[in-house]
Amino acid sequence: MRIRDPVHGDILLPDFARDLLDTEAMQRLRGIRQLGFAHLVYPGCVHTRFDHSLGTAHTALALFRAASGYGEGNEVEALVCAALLHDIGHIPFGHTLEDEFHLFARHDSRERLWQALQQHDIKAVLVREGLFRLVSDILLHDLPANQAYLGEMISSTIDADVLDYLRRDAYFAGLVHNYDDRVLANFTIDQGQLVYRLMSKGLMRQDARSELLHLLRLRYYLTERVCFHHTKIGAGAMLAKLVGRLGLALSEMQEMGDDLLLHSLVARAAKVNDEHSLRLALALRSRRLYKRSYVSSAHDHHAGFWANRVETERSLARLAGVHETEVCVFLGPLGSFKEADIAVSTVSGITPFRQLPELELSALFAEYQRLCRFYVFAPQEHCEKVKTAAEELFACTSEFSRR
Repeated sequence: MRIRDPVHGDILLPDFARDLLDTEAMQRLRGIRQLGFAHLVYPGCVHTRFDHSLGTAHTALALFRAASGYGEGNEVEALVCAALLHDIGHIPFGHTLEDEFHLFARHDSRERLWQALQQHDIKAVLVREGLFRLVSDILLHDLPANQAYLGEMISSTIDADVLDYLRRDAYFAGLVHNYDDRVLANFTIDQGQLVYRLMSKGLMRQDARSELLHLLRLRYYLTERVCFHHTKIGAGAMLAKLVGRLGLALSEMQEMGDDLLLHSLVARAAKVNDEHSLRLALALRSRRLYKRSYVSSAHDHHAGFWANRVETERSLARLAGVHETEVCVFLGPLGSFKEADIAVSTVSGITPFRQLPELELSALFAEYQRLCRFYVFAPQEHCEKVKTAAEELFACTSEFSRR
């Protein structure tokens, strides 16, 4: 089957993939935006997890062909299916609720992925094609050592997932950044693992090094401009407050898309007669977002923060004399920049790229760490008194001043 994609052009998939795409779980991904609330900043960012899954399958196939030298057979079909299904467990605004606010386990945890694979229509297609076991092993990383590269092509450091969203997210955000497809030719399979070749005939390949650094810079750029944009973060903090306060369960959210979740929050707040949550839910749905009132380094707040986030918000609200729904805090993850751990071939063998004496990489990693901020958000009319309360509670002046 052939699907036209605005990022990659024609995507070619085996005919049986149509049945996989037509499952209820895959079609639900059409209602989950890839970048959560980023469309409130970049209106073009309405691309979905479904689109990204198609792009990941296309990129996984290209990566496999480049690294292995062939492109047919059971492994290829299983890899394409695993790529299509890699986000099958995603909930609406999953990265916000899972990675940033830790309200639920990650969508790609073993338990969540296995549960998704057990859905009748998905399992039926995979069993019919004789692929269920291998697809499961790829997604759950249960492969023997000599086949580890199959899992690494979808979920590792720089993989098909990353290569698709770097290109796709930049495209829909309107950012003029891309990478050259020739970077795929630098991948190979060595000792059963996916490796990026920095060496050729005993010499460092500067072009391969430059392409790899370019991918890492693009990853940083998207994080700075899109993922950590303060407006997107503020909307996410409002959402996390509502989901926690109204007690939505994971099982409910696994049946929803973005818009249904937002409407459900409004309906639930009205049903339980929680006027403060209702006001917050309506504000979020209508883009009447809370503003930054206090900003400081995330590194100053990480110790014990997640065990006390809700109490921190309540303390700030009491000090400021506002309701607890009118204060939302966010603590940026310190970030591992996992892409820098990509396995590379060097004169001394295979090693993580991060461990090489790369001054440019060290500087980039330091910049990435500095992106992590601690924010306190509040309605605009309460920003000054919430800022004063935060400076008193944390004994530190805000780095952000409203003018």
